[in-house]
Amino acid sequence: MPSWTRLGIGTRYATKVSGKPVTLRANLQNAFDRACRITSTYATVGAPRMLMLSASVDF
Repeated sequence: MPSWTRLGIGTRYATKVSGKPVTLRANLQNAFDRACRITSTYATVGAPRMLMLSASVDF
């Protein structure tokens, strides 16, 4: 099985909205959208490029 590299990139931004702490996050998995195989008990295909966004407010 050939080797492969998978790149994940994440960032976080913290601010206040109406005096409440707000945190925004972005996470990009498999940034180059490379096909890969993950092995443990069974060989499976790795996930394609995936963007996850989130926001949280503390009150």
